[in-house]
Amino acid sequence: SYARLLMGKSLCYIKLLKKKKKDFCDSTPNFLSCSEEFSVRSRPGAKNYSYLSEPLPLHTDLPYYEYKPSVTLLHTLEQSRCKGGWNQLVDAFNIADQLRVNHPAHFETLSQTLVNWCDIGMDADKSFHNMWRAPVINLDADGKYTRINHSVPQRDSHFSIDVDKVVPWYEANATFVRMAHEQSVTFKTVPGDVLSFNNLRMLHGRTGYDDTERNVRHIVGGFVDWDIVYSKMRVLKRAAISAETEQDMVMHAS
Repeated sequence: SYARLLMGKSLCYIKLLKKKKKDFCDSTPNFLSCSEEFSVRSRPGAKNYSYLSEPLPLHTDLPYYEYKPSVTLLHTLEQSRCKGGWNQLVDAFNIADQLRVNHPAHFETLSQTLVNWCDIGMDADKSFHNMWRAPVINLDADGKYTRINHSVPQRDSHFSIDVDKVVPWYEANATFVRMAHEQSVTFKTVPGDVLSFNNLRMLHGRTGYDDTERNVRHIVGGFVDWDIVYSKMRVLKRAAISAETEQDMVMHAS
């Protein structure tokens, strides 16, 4: 199922679901509230990379939140007909595994150095100033990965660490970014496709494209927490067990 695939593989790609925005809301009632939707298309004068037709570097969404949504959903309404606009994805936990084995000093630096992540600006006449300090690679008490933080535009220019640690961090981060780009996969969605992935684990990006009045790229997105996905899985499992039990009772009765 959708939820099981997303939980097991951290990625789910649904081909040609529907092509209308309201249909996306209607077809995912258990995963996405329409009030949480956002629209991604090129906007003249925009400061956020997401709303430019320039290349969108590999990143995780919302690294400046202490608690950020676990799953990102992207529904393609319109796709650019030019050569660009390709999606990019890479498993950052896998990159971290490789760093742990092959570049242990870099791994230690990226998992222990606190980085300032921020987002400052105004949206719909409301000002915001979001900030959170956390490493690129986040671990729990047992050394297991909990989340990855990476987004160049959202990394603050102010770096609150000792001077002698600055160069080693940049060297480690450069290795992380290089490996991510080398191992990323690219593909191009078509109208109706829905791409869902683990925002705590996967880096995603997009190649640049030419945007005109007759050639636009329009994506509708949203976020959902793993708690909702797990809840849906339990509901479906219980329903399946109930249906199986009812079928057995009918068979025995006959």
